[in-house]
Amino acid sequence: MGGVCSRGDEDDDIIIEGESDGENELEIKFLCVSDKNRESSTGEVDPEGKSLMASTVQTGLMVHRRGKWKIVWNDICEATASSINKKDDELLSITTNLSDIVQHDGHYLTFDDCTGNVYQLTYDDGESSLSPLNIKGLKKSNIKWAFKRKEKVYYGTSLNLINKESDISSLRMATKTVKHNNILKFNKTLYKTLGIAKNGYMSIESALYRTVTEELLLIPHQFSMEPFSEERKNMDGTKKLIFVKWKIQETSKDLNKKREKDIRVVELNCTWDRNKGITAIDWIDEDQGVIAAISTTNIENCTESHLLVFNTEGKIIMEPEAFPEEINYQGLCVN
Repeated sequence: MGGVCSRGDEDDDIIIEGESDGENELEIKFLCVSDKNRESSTGEVDPEGKSLMASTVQTGLMVHRRGKWKIVWNDICEATASSINKKDDELLSITTNLSDIVQHDGHYLTFDDCTGNVYQLTYDDGESSLSPLNIKGLKKSNIKWAFKRKEKVYYGTSLNLINKESDISSLRMATKTVKHNNILKFNKTLYKTLGIAKNGYMSIESALYRTVTEELLLIPHQFSMEPFSEERKNMDGTKKLIFVKWKIQETSKDLNKKREKDIRVVELNCTWDRNKGITAIDWIDEDQGVIAAISTTNIENCTESHLLVFNTEGKIIMEPEAFPEEINYQGLCVN
């Protein structure tokens, strides 16, 4: 089993709601999507002559039995879609960079982190496909994370001040409409609270909302007290969990009113390899604060992903296990 962290304590008994096939056994289904970037092109076209793109889909089971975890990996499959990007943009017309994925009303929604396009992903017994959704108000956006909150799906950019990315969008699937808000003021408050306002940087790729505590959880994929450098690209992973008070009746705009007292930071209780960064999270049990996560390494001559489980207090519940294939997974949905 490959790992991104290590700790010395033994697993405590874990009680998590889910499907059970026997005494003390729990099976948790999951689905992951990959960011294939330039490798997403299949080299084929559809009947209309549009480029066919593909994203790798990995499904499986996290099994907890008698205090121990194991992962049952299913065979991977490719979800294909026709390009919906402008023909005059050669790169975008032959690539799809899927980032996060959420489940809403029984459907999987996934997002292109280069174009801002939203897709519905269909998966059934090893077969998968992608269908672009016609959403009113969509705009080109570097989408990195997504989560459900009340009846809406929220998604946003990396909150990287260097790249001037400070946007959050709220998608209402009932009307297929989306609203965009700039949260630059909130982003600057985050940087100040975390002590990186002057020289450091961060890039957020994972987010969830926890209704029971009315908090937004953000996890940086990259975090550094030092200025960004190309030499260290994807080599500043972190174990920080950032919690922001955000009452259920508040809107996206209200994030710009947050102060340092509204933000708290928890760290995972483990030793962290900084070449690995968390790219996706989802609730296993929101009430108990149990989270499944993907961490990835994406540096020269090394691309790999791991699946792990921890809680909102920073305790590692399931040690990281490597995916069977060396693929950059960016989206995770727990069923």
